[in-house]
Amino acid sequence: MNDEQTAQPEEAQTPPTNADGKATGPRTGLGKRRASQNSLRSGNFSRATLLKGESCSEHQSLNDGLWNALQPGNELEEFLVDKLMSII
Repeated sequence: MNDEQTAQPEEAQTPPTNADGKATGPRTGLGKRRASQNSLRSGNFSRATLLKGESCSEHQSLNDGLWNALQPGNELEEFLVDKLMSII
């Protein structure tokens, strides 16, 4: 096959952009619902401690076990244990 006969992949659809060339965000109801959950997927930036469907008692048990295992001795260590718990 020469270059003219080489199969070209289909062009990927690009998201709609505004005049500045920046994406305009989701437009459908489904897209907006999905996008609203983006920050919940990453523990570092999540505002929620527990996500829908997670067990409060299991979370507390994990938290207690972490504190017992690490036994933080000062405020910095306590902060780090809390931070670790927030990303688990």
